[in-house]
Amino acid sequence: IKLNQKENMIVTGKSTQKSSGTDTKPIEDLTEDIDFGEDEDFEIANYGGGNAEDDMFDNMVGTLQDIVLEEEFELLQRTFLDENYHVFEETEENKMEYLGIFKAYQKKIERYLENKLKERIPDLDMKQFFELITSRGDEIDSQLLDTLLSFTDFVQFKELMLDHLRSKKKAKAKKKSKARRVIV
Repeated sequence: IKLNQKENMIVTGKSTQKSSGTDTKPIEDLTEDIDFGEDEDFEIANYGGGNAEDDMFDNMVGTLQDIVLEEEFELLQRTFLDENYHVFEETEENKMEYLGIFKAYQKKIERYLENKLKERIPDLDMKQFFELITSRGDEIDSQLLDTLLSFTDFVQFKELMLDHLRSKKKAKAKKKSKARRVIV
């Protein structure tokens, strides 16, 4: 579903419903007769109608979100976490080696994202992009923002590593539990 504000149209897969220019309804009213099913995507987007900076920001953030949701990015990140999580411990103390791992992560992820962004938005000005992200961070999806912060903020990065450590410990404990049940 896409809400085209410029033309006051609601676009749903195969059908288009025109609304009057003065009719403003809550989104619940607009979607009440639509069956979304379990596995269907749902998107409400406002394309155009804003200023050039808004359109550019929306394009950059949308492209960045697409990149971080791709399997290639997830594999890059997971591989890095798998290679380094064992160094981290669940304590308040930060070891010196954490900083080196953090810097390597920053470099790897930033280089990857910058290359992918420039492939998809050739005239992208990275300085302007980071300025917009910084000044308009409250307009970015929280999961995307957490991902961005994980390579710019050490505390977020450490939490990412500790989450990975916890999930590995949990998987290992589950595997041992299954093995014990098989033996008994």
